[in-house]
Amino acid sequence: MPDLRKSSLRRANPQIWGFWGPKKFRIEERQTTWRWIESGWSATQKYQFIETFLTLASLSGKQKRDFARLRSGERPKFSPALSRPALLFGPEKHSTLPKLRSGHTYPSSEATKEYHVKARFATVLALAIAASVSSPQSHAQQRNAKPATTPFPHKVLYYHPHKEPMTPEAMELIQSQVTASQTIPLWSYSTVAQDGKTYTGSMVGRSPFAHGHRITTIPTYLVPVILTFQDSGDVFDPTTFDGCAPANESVIQLIQNSPLIGKPNFTINGVNVGIGQYLDEFQRANFWAKVGGTPYHTTFSTNPTVLAPVRVTVPAAHGVTISFLNFGGCMDTAEMDIDWWDNEVQTVIIPMLAADGVGPANFPQFIFDSVAEYIGGNPSNCCALGYHNSYLNGGVFQTYSVNEYDNSGAFGGDTSVMSHEIAEWLDDPSTSNAVPAWGGEGQVAAGTCQDNLEVGDPLSPGFGTPTNPFTFTNTSTGVSYTLQELAFYSWFLGSKPSLGAGGKYSDNGTFSGFAKACPPGGTN
Repeated sequence: MPDLRKSSLRRANPQIWGFWGPKKFRIEERQTTWRWIESGWSATQKYQFIETFLTLASLSGKQKRDFARLRSGERPKFSPALSRPALLFGPEKHSTLPKLRSGHTYPSSEATKEYHVKARFATVLALAIAASVSSPQSHAQQRNAKPATTPFPHKVLYYHPHKEPMTPEAMELIQSQVTASQTIPLWSYSTVAQDGKTYTGSMVGRSPFAHGHRITTIPTYLVPVILTFQDSGDVFDPTTFDGCAPANESVIQLIQNSPLIGKPNFTINGVNVGIGQYLDEFQRANFWAKVGGTPYHTTFSTNPTVLAPVRVTVPAAHGVTISFLNFGGCMDTAEMDIDWWDNEVQTVIIPMLAADGVGPANFPQFIFDSVAEYIGGNPSNCCALGYHNSYLNGGVFQTYSVNEYDNSGAFGGDTSVMSHEIAEWLDDPSTSNAVPAWGGEGQVAAGTCQDNLEVGDPLSPGFGTPTNPFTFTNTSTGVSYTLQELAFYSWFLGSKPSLGAGGKYSDNGTFSGFAKACPPGGTN
């Protein structure tokens, strides 16, 4: 718990100090005590209430006018007009609060002169709270604030559930399901790599090595997940504007308007590969020597179905909320146990969504607002911002992905991690496509090796390998999106020359040669 004597509360009014408990807020001024007893607010809302109470005079006229323009249904429902007890005030001393009897709980329904909180104070306070909690202008100020404590300690991790390579029998079973249209379209490869060994696996779509290139559309569902964290009561909702997102959009809207769903014009390694979604154009560039100039595409639904939100309460044993005060962000963030969550997906959520059409023959993408996952049951082993996985759903091959869009400021992320994870779903849907061992690039440190076709991992940003991400701005909304650079099939398998666009081994020019054997790893 942060000690508020060291926070901006102390700077705002040296006569006031306090501490933050999980269920109440206390500020002591000499012998005067105000106790917080409204447990229906989140920790963030409590802090913002007190912070705003101390700085009422600093509110701009614009913030007050913005609040006045809100429809009544949009106004915050946390003010002295609550239908249940809100605040317990001690005797007035150096405050501007109306004088109330010490030690008494004041329900708003008590309208006597002695107990009534004056309308003038209530109105100003409601304006202040609205500006603090709801105003995009206020959130922008928070976004630029310096951290009240230490910077956010966790690094972005790129996680994939590692599995053993599929047996020939398993691949045959899945291929029979593809033929019967029971699962998504898949094609199989068998390639002799630079080490002289043959490697096999499956990718989403139609083979670029086959004749009759055409468009393959993968039916796609966007599944917003509203997460309530039991430890704080904080709710993370990707279906509504959270006060921090660019262009006042919800996370779902941001993704719908991104190059992952929209179709900008892509030039990759100096080659105009066409107009399309990023992962479609990546895959075209991946096999450009085979599909250049053809109508070969692997695309999501142009207007993917957005399902009604799934609501999940994260138990305190499996999730933790982190206050924006810890990292100088715009809003709280949260972390949850990836194993607990993934079990929920497979055993509860996907079966529940079968009634909405979700199943092995389509691709559900679960979307969070500013919630990450920790690994191995350890909150300090954090933070994965997304992943993809597969399992047998009723005996049929089912794939899915889970991704967040970070508006909290803890990770400074947008669609970079999502582009990483969905690209890996595209080229390694089972998470077990075997390739020669590689390492010493991206998130795989020198001296360690990895042996699967995860096209994002060798160029994961924030590690030792310099990368060249793409940046696109949606001209309609003004929102900029980052898309991770990705490694080509030829980099993993050692194709000479590369099958990729421009003769390169990644989609924005970082790799000019194929992977070296690991150990030691690296790139030729």
